[in-house]
Amino acid sequence: MSPEQIMGLPVDGRTDLFSAGVILYQFLTGERPFAGSATTTMQKVLKEDPMPPSILNVLAPAGMDAVVRKALAKRPEERFQSAAEFAAAIRAAAPAPTPLGSDATLITTADPTLIARAVAAPGNKNAVFTADVPPASPPPVPPAQSAPGAGPSAKNSRTAALAFVAIAALLAIGAAAWFAYQRLEGGGTIAQLPPPQQTASAPAQLPAPAPAGMTSSSKLEPGTMLISAVGLIDPSDPRYSADKSLLQSDLRADSRSQLVGKALALFVDTKSLAKNYDVLKDRLLAKSGSFINTVVREDEPRVGKDGLMHMTTQAVVNVKAVQKSLNQMSRDERVELIRVNGDPKISVRISVRDVDQPDAPSQPSPVAENLLKERIKSFGFRTWSEGAPGADDPKKLADFQVLGEAKIKRLSMRLEASGVTMTKYALTSWTVKGIDRETGEEIYYNTALPKGVGSWASEEEALRAIGAKIADEFSREFFLEHANVTGQKVTLIVQGMPDRAAEDMLARELVGLPEVITASPRAPASPRIYDLQVAGSGAPGDLVASAVLGPLNGKLGQACFSLGSVSGDQVSIVLDSRCADPAVISRLETNPPAGLYGAPASRQKSVVKNPETLKKLMI
Repeated sequence: MSPEQIMGLPVDGRTDLFSAGVILYQFLTGERPFAGSATTTMQKVLKEDPMPPSILNVLAPAGMDAVVRKALAKRPEERFQSAAEFAAAIRAAAPAPTPLGSDATLITTADPTLIARAVAAPGNKNAVFTADVPPASPPPVPPAQSAPGAGPSAKNSRTAALAFVAIAALLAIGAAAWFAYQRLEGGGTIAQLPPPQQTASAPAQLPAPAPAGMTSSSKLEPGTMLISAVGLIDPSDPRYSADKSLLQSDLRADSRSQLVGKALALFVDTKSLAKNYDVLKDRLLAKSGSFINTVVREDEPRVGKDGLMHMTTQAVVNVKAVQKSLNQMSRDERVELIRVNGDPKISVRISVRDVDQPDAPSQPSPVAENLLKERIKSFGFRTWSEGAPGADDPKKLADFQVLGEAKIKRLSMRLEASGVTMTKYALTSWTVKGIDRETGEEIYYNTALPKGVGSWASEEEALRAIGAKIADEFSREFFLEHANVTGQKVTLIVQGMPDRAAEDMLARELVGLPEVITASPRAPASPRIYDLQVAGSGAPGDLVASAVLGPLNGKLGQACFSLGSVSGDQVSIVLDSRCADPAVISRLETNPPAGLYGAPASRQKSVVKNPETLKKLMI
């Protein structure tokens, strides 16, 4: 529904063009531009602009971004004014498709998160699009090919819009075929899904880099992060012998649950995660669909020499929603989770207003602010005053903003016997707010006067008391529950690897480590460098030692990797020359994934069904 239709305003053919734009967006990305419950969807249609298609699908022609943006304009007069104008814009933005050859086959997919996979045998450049569902019915015939004799009703805006959708479908399919063909022209091939029995013939796959415009440092919606994870399934499980579709479904589900697991690692200590893994799996990991906004990339499943089937998925995850669900679960289930020590930055502004001078501006109270700052600093967090020099610098923007305003009334009484005038200061009202600066969400609001509020002999005493009472409103746990965490960026320099193949195997392992949010290898060089984003707090060297070296050495069966030099966020690790022996380095391929070493026993057993493979994890 278009914005004007939602608001009950008059509608015309441009409303149909808006709906056609929604369908075009799905053709280009596999995602809905506005998603959620009915109420949420309507709010997004009215207030939000969807992400440009080229961000979600790097193969989409760049010119389509402008076409979609105009088609989905909030105001009808800013959209295309006719279906013919809309269709012409699409033709101008989409390159002419290149013929695929007589043996090419096109099959659509019912899964909106799957990107069509181009498959070609060596030396064969005729692309074949495959999916896991039967062929869909052919697209409608465009108006130019319709039977002659159509009456004047063909000019009806709704009919024209539907006819345009048919054109858009043909163009979208043609463009997809053209891009797939160009990828194959460049020498790239993607292997077909191997049968579960195959264990060694799948080609090595590196974790794919983020698409253009979509990296771990890209500007995403507040509270979201780009996360990469590896799903694992044991194809030897008897359940899959007669149902291959169940195998792929379970593999995809595991990959997405690992995305949410990495988001949890941003908030909860690793040991606490392992201890409470089963309850977290049931309450949060199994509900990955509630937290994944967009699947950016889903690599082809492959069976490795370790006997397991792997699938790498990259997605935009709503980590703020994960955090809120985690907090709610902790309260409802009374689960004690040890939080990762955060380092939120908190700005403070407490002002005071004289009740007897309602028109006078409120005045900041350094006395009250300093008391609150002392309390916050005792949590190990950083503070500064709102409005201070540099406080509005985006690079120094506080995670939280605490605002307080107190109204004080001066009470005077003259004692008749002595002639002395007694003055007291009383708190008549206050407002205390806590604001999440990233999202603008008001996470705390209180106007109820604290119990036991009396009066004070001087204004300074009153301000001190007010500062102390506002400080009592906030705890360390409160800030940690709402802290915006992004992980730590680490530049990992790997020295001593024997060859490029070993470096590629290491790159795959890094993506699958539970505490590594993203891992991107740089261009081949010596030494090899990887850009990581790692969950947890502490010094970068310590994070690498626990999140990377521990699992890798567990997989290799000995202390092959050791920590080298550390300079800021640059950390080097060194492979012992004795481990460069092919018999040792081959364990990166043949042993279970490093991410399973040290994983909770229930996680290991849910993935690995082969008793001999399980034994390797116990060593």
